[in-house]
Amino acid sequence: MSKQLTNPGTVMGTVAYMSPEQVLGKDVEQRSDIFSFGIILFEMLSGKRAFTGDSHVEVMNAILKADPPELSEINARISPALEKIVRRCLEKKPERRFHSAHDLGFALEALSTPSTSGANRTAVVSTLNTTSIKRSGWRDRGWMLAAGVLGLAVLVMSFAYFFKRSATAPQSARLAFVPPENLTFDNASWDSCIVSPDGQKLLFTGRSADGKRQLWVRSLNASDAQLLPGTEDPMSPFWSPDSRSIGFASKGKLRRLDLNGGRPQELADAVRFHGAAWSHTGVILFQLSSGSDLFQIPDTGGQPQKVPLDFKGYVPTHLNPSFLPDGRHFLYRLIDNVSEPKVFVGSLDSTEVKQVLSDGGPALYAPPGWIVFVRNGALMAQAFDAERLEIKGEAVPISQSNNNALIIGVPFSVSTNGVLIWQGDRRPPYQLVWFDREGNQRGVVGPPSNSTNGHHPRLSPDGKKVALFRTDPQVRNDDIWVIDLARNLPLRVTTSPWYDQLPIWSPDGSQIAHFRGAPDASTSGLFKTATSGTGTEERLMNIPARTTDWSPDGRFIVYTFPKQGNRWDVWCLPLFGDRQAYTLLATEFSESQGQFSPDGRWLAYVSDESGSYEIYVQPFTAEGKLGGVKVRVSPQGGNHPRWRRDGRELFYVATDGQMMTVAVKTGGTTFEADAPVALFKTHLMPQLFNPTTEYDVTPDGQRFLVGTLVGKPAPVSVILNWEAEAKK
Repeated sequence: MSKQLTNPGTVMGTVAYMSPEQVLGKDVEQRSDIFSFGIILFEMLSGKRAFTGDSHVEVMNAILKADPPELSEINARISPALEKIVRRCLEKKPERRFHSAHDLGFALEALSTPSTSGANRTAVVSTLNTTSIKRSGWRDRGWMLAAGVLGLAVLVMSFAYFFKRSATAPQSARLAFVPPENLTFDNASWDSCIVSPDGQKLLFTGRSADGKRQLWVRSLNASDAQLLPGTEDPMSPFWSPDSRSIGFASKGKLRRLDLNGGRPQELADAVRFHGAAWSHTGVILFQLSSGSDLFQIPDTGGQPQKVPLDFKGYVPTHLNPSFLPDGRHFLYRLIDNVSEPKVFVGSLDSTEVKQVLSDGGPALYAPPGWIVFVRNGALMAQAFDAERLEIKGEAVPISQSNNNALIIGVPFSVSTNGVLIWQGDRRPPYQLVWFDREGNQRGVVGPPSNSTNGHHPRLSPDGKKVALFRTDPQVRNDDIWVIDLARNLPLRVTTSPWYDQLPIWSPDGSQIAHFRGAPDASTSGLFKTATSGTGTEERLMNIPARTTDWSPDGRFIVYTFPKQGNRWDVWCLPLFGDRQAYTLLATEFSESQGQFSPDGRWLAYVSDESGSYEIYVQPFTAEGKLGGVKVRVSPQGGNHPRWRRDGRELFYVATDGQMMTVAVKTGGTTFEADAPVALFKTHLMPQLFNPTTEYDVTPDGQRFLVGTLVGKPAPVSVILNWEAEAKK
């Protein structure tokens, strides 16, 4: 005899999905589950609540006395056979419903049997007041057929997941999702597609043919994707727990958009947003940038409040927060400079933290009691006690990846009812490619790689060599290499066990300065070494400065350094005298990527003072100070400035990925810039560190060495009833 789970006279369950007998506190059996599943079917097919009310009491009263609206009145494309199944599930008296899950499953399977009339097709009504992508001809019919199959698969697999107490264990199913015609995923970023908590919709960042980046949503069993107005240039989108709203950052603001219509609502400033989670208690937990603290804010807006956490000595980089079921505790990932990522549990109510995983992340909680995470490129699942905040048993693989590199961002999402999205192979290979000014490929440097943070190529002053950093896939540390371009021969310059990155050349090409990330101040810092790979390296500073350029006269190195409040400042290190570093740019905004003009009299840099990153130029004096009037060069967003060797052109990458050129005059005491001109479209890798630049230009300005994502990304994997794979 099975143990009774519901005590007589006790009302249990989520109110909107209760059966009449649950509302009355009666004994329940499987036909109560059939009623609840009927509510889910109704909502999937109509996009509306089956039973509504302004309070829990009114909802329960509707469950007892009211009937849901007719599905055929909401959408005439819903077949009578399917509507009849839903109606039978929602009978008030248990004896009039399907007698068992087996009977209901048989009815659903019969519904999916092909017919020549097509009368068994289902349809879903979207509540979005948006614009759809239309298709025609055989392509449209093929797409709709695929959507119909997907929709029926969702119904059947949702049934299997809901009634997992049946004698036969339900199986998982894998489907592929690619963006609709005329759209591409956003440069293969990890958050390009996420599933809603209710498992019914996919939210993705799409780039249209004109280069615009916007958010789109598509029902799993619909053929069209709907554009969400007002979501231009989104960052790190996320769902509300009820799947009715989304959050994202755009143009320096954290925003909320309700999917029933309207425009996005501004919640808070978020110039350097880096991901968020939304609790059912009405709290949004978010991170402004890598290296920042976590903040919380009501989902209606307000003043962000810092979440005080004891990070236990780890560098808080790429936290990827996600809430646990109580809405107060949350998972987050920490990365230091040397060891594997770690997953901790934090709380909105305490500074105490608890380590959950010592070698994995990011991680999400997945009902009914799992933690899903990435380890060595593979997607894993492990049983998790959300009350004790402890993992149980052994981790089991869900999906493998061809990419074993450190994953930045969250390449997966999971619903509350068994739908999982996996993007582990979404990012195409990385390749250093030569382009001319028209965008024609003119060769490659080195083999393609699965790098997740690029190589930061820097051409030598004579243009004959390139310095870069590479990741050793075995130990995951980075070293500086110099490649002879004529002979295509690489030479390893550094061999430390830490992260050696961001090389810059001395004016005569004999030395390289670089950043080293290490676990403590005794080994990290700014270093200088010979490009020959011989001799002893010299430590210039004991702080991990992000090197950006070396002055033409050899007297100064400019670097970027993070400051409290998730922003960057531009610093200068004199290589003479007492060698005391000082700030060049330190405002309330974020400044980075300082680049000297060839004559050393001007400094180009990036600032977000306008609300988006733009290119500015300012005079640089012989004393190593910034003076005069700054000039804004980019009109609509820009990053990664580079000078032509004669100082007559300044290049940068626009927001839409276009390589831009600006004719400039630097003679005398004034700086003049013409209007920017687009050269060609780049396909750069999204960057973890703001100072990293994935291109350089030859001294004559005729060729560009660009770190490029080559080939097409793999489709997004949609795994239905993923828990079945964890139990194999």
